[in-house]
Amino acid sequence: MLSQGLSSARLVARRHTSEAVCIEAHTNKVQRKCKQKCINSQAFNKLKPHVTSRAYNSKQALANTFPVVLCTAKSGSTDGTAPVGTVGDAPGKAGKDRPSFAEESRTLVAEATYCHLSTASVEFDGHPYGSMVDIASDDIGRPLFAISQLSAHTRDLQADPRASVTVTATSFDGIKDARVTLVGTCVKVEGEEVKAVKETYLAKHPESFWVEFQDFSLWRMDTIRHVRFVGGFGRAGSVSSKTYSAAAPDPVHMFTPMIAGHMNADHKDAVLAMLSYYGGDDLRNLDDAAIVSIDKLGMDIEVKKEDDSWKQRLGFTREIGNRKEVKDVLVEMTKTAAKAMAAEKKVESQESESEGKDEE
Repeated sequence: MLSQGLSSARLVARRHTSEAVCIEAHTNKVQRKCKQKCINSQAFNKLKPHVTSRAYNSKQALANTFPVVLCTAKSGSTDGTAPVGTVGDAPGKAGKDRPSFAEESRTLVAEATYCHLSTASVEFDGHPYGSMVDIASDDIGRPLFAISQLSAHTRDLQADPRASVTVTATSFDGIKDARVTLVGTCVKVEGEEVKAVKETYLAKHPESFWVEFQDFSLWRMDTIRHVRFVGGFGRAGSVSSKTYSAAAPDPVHMFTPMIAGHMNADHKDAVLAMLSYYGGDDLRNLDDAAIVSIDKLGMDIEVKKEDDSWKQRLGFTREIGNRKEVKDVLVEMTKTAAKAMAAEKKVESQESESEGKDEE
């Protein structure tokens, strides 16, 4: 019954991802409404899915159950900033900030090794033509390509320099994961610039010996006109080209595979403890948790509880700037969580003993 209720409610809820709404939840025996009855009364009137579940009597519990609905991000934003306290952000003792959309976009492009390049096809009467190509980027985030003179993309760009580039997260596994699309105009790199651009490209693709062939040319998206970032369900927005270029890639995101792999394999109990303590009651007694992404402000963690799963944000207690600081803050947060939970269990034990004596 619970899983059916959640599924049917989500189908309706996903039609309203651009609005902040409150979902009225009922328990099996007592129809107790959530304390945060309505975030946006006008939006609430448009959507009132009811589900049979346990007492989801807080805004965050509802956010965890119906994550896409409670995102307050507005589409079309051009300031490059990500919303604070959005989908699955844990409340309480840890920070809830995320890197800005501009920073996340720069990170995706900086870490990418390939992309989907779309050009206006000469062969197909100007229709968009897309294919996969290797990519590098320069210090202001402009995409770089090395493509053959025989490539359809080369002919297309020579006739019409307009193009779009779509880059996905390295762990991309579907539309729940991050991607960014850059729209702009490309130029062939020539003259004195060739040497420096080639060095940048080869630093990303050292095996690409063919860039030395005469029939290969280096191209750059020289003017970026539009940037569209999608971080997953309910997290999307436009970023101005100026804000994008001025932003910097995240300093620690590239270490996610190593750090997350180690934590998930050897310290899952620590991950669960941090979620329980820093996330509050709504994140206790989880069935599973796995870190999927790490940045300077926190972690995205895939969590499971009974028949439900979602991507949970857990902020660090402070901003970090390098890999060592990630380790330091994880150790600190784990120790704090463990100490607090031990103290809580002691209090519960004492209360239980006291109740036993009273009954005697």
